[in-house]
Amino acid sequence: MIYPTILCGGSGTRLWSLSRKSYPKQFVPLLGHKTLFQGANLRELPTAEAVEAIIAARRLDGPIRLIMVGGDWVRKGGPQAVAVAHTLQDRGIPVELHVVGAKLPEGLPDYVIGHGYVRKDDPKSWARFRALMEQAHFSILPTRADCCAVVLAEAAAFAVPALATRVGGDEAAVLEGETGYLFALDADPGDYCDKIEALITAPEAYAALCHSAYRAFHAELIWAKAGEQSAQPIRGLSTPQNLARP
Repeated sequence: MIYPTILCGGSGTRLWSLSRKSYPKQFVPLLGHKTLFQGANLRELPTAEAVEAIIAARRLDGPIRLIMVGGDWVRKGGPQAVAVAHTLQDRGIPVELHVVGAKLPEGLPDYVIGHGYVRKDDPKSWARFRALMEQAHFSILPTRADCCAVVLAEAAAFAVPALATRVGGDEAAVLEGETGYLFALDADPGDYCDKIEALITAPEAYAALCHSAYRAFHAELIWAKAGEQSAQPIRGLSTPQNLARP
């Protein structure tokens, strides 16, 4: 008899010493090189045909839309994202920074647009989130500290390249040059802008990165892939020899 085990949530006590309170099991690569938390948490995935239309609809000669998803404005790098948007504006590149989740502080420029908290289990809320993702040119998350931001995988599901800091598990969620680019924690806003400007002035390179992100999502970052990786060792244990009673 095989008893499947579902590992979800937790505070890092039951699989001690592999997991600890500051590093619980969902963020430990127990199977393969991916953590249990890596993978998108989406109601519905865009089809390959839909993605082609989504990429084609992203005009690079209009406002560049950045999307930042996170509940903690400071820890997720809200001020840094605003600095990137401001630097793009100074370079003559019109920009919109769409923020999902975090409550915006007062006094931000009008090109920073807050959308509040989004519930993915609510159809109307999900439709709004999906539209924001589809219209975004880049997902930006200059987070100060993170375990593994699932939104970076979610962005790849919509063929949205990610720009994030090289911290925690985000290094595994962003495949350098495939799903986006990683930056040092102390990177200057201009470093982000240099990468954005290089891509939007080379439409073929931008489209190639979008397609690469979508392919990488289905190859590496989807829950089905994690499930297959989890099933492999179980299959190895379920041979007739292993199941035979002593």
